[in-house]
Amino acid sequence: MALRIPVLLAEVKNLSDARYGAGMGVEMMSFTFERSQASQIELALFKDIVGWIAGVKLVGDFGNEALPYVEEMLAEIPFDYVITENTAVAEALVQNGKAVIWKTTTPENLFPAAAYQWLDIPSLPVAEVPSSAQNILFGGQISTENLAEIEQHSVIKGLVLKGSEEIRPGYKDYDQLADILEALEVDAPY
Repeated sequence: MALRIPVLLAEVKNLSDARYGAGMGVEMMSFTFERSQASQIELALFKDIVGWIAGVKLVGDFGNEALPYVEEMLAEIPFDYVITENTAVAEALVQNGKAVIWKTTTPENLFPAAAYQWLDIPSLPVAEVPSSAQNILFGGQISTENLAEIEQHSVIKGLVLKGSEEIRPGYKDYDQLADILEALEVDAPY
């Protein structure tokens, strides 16, 4: 399946989300390694999950973690992208040739050297995003009802959808995620 725009499936914590996202054609999949987050994934579970998927770019989400921890994890896992909210970490990684996804909650706080900029806001105040902004991933409220409006904004180059907890191992409700991904299929109408 091919999607019209890149999709980052964030906060993946289980094999169900990972396999579903990979099968539906998401481009990137992120796993949270920020130690203070409830969505943090254990390294052993991460390794088990990625052993079962193929065709997606792996992304490590480190939030506000400091550079030594990020570098330690990068020595063990060759992520395709690193998500950070820490300016010093972003600058160091970009300087070392690593692809960065800059995560921000304000359109004024962009990091131009990032490969992508994840704008994690509830709604879409695109007027506040500078027209010079590059590769914005919109991570706000996304539904099939507002998908056409989101895709029409020239600064938005992709979407961020989030994984969720399983009801029990192997059992999940994918209705909303499925609706959005199906609406994003290349041949799908809005």
